[in-house]
Amino acid sequence: MREACVLEHRLSGRRMRVFTEEPCVQFYSALFLDCVGKGGHHYGKHHGLCLETHGFINAVNTPHFPSVILRPDQVYDTTTKWKFEVM
Repeated sequence: MREACVLEHRLSGRRMRVFTEEPCVQFYSALFLDCVGKGGHHYGKHHGLCLETHGFINAVNTPHFPSVILRPDQVYDTTTKWKFEVM
């Protein structure tokens, strides 16, 4: 496993580290988020984020990338860990 990324919020002192066996991390910024959550709280644009670990993006169309295709007789097993800290 390796440290793939670190997110910090300096104002609050929060930090999140992501460790993974996967070669890539995709970041989703919640650009189109628009929903009502618990207690009627509205969550809008950029009120959340997602860090998704996975194989190389567009690997199925890039011959020199390792394959990300999983056949019926194969097992997919990977580990991703998150560490939350106070700076």
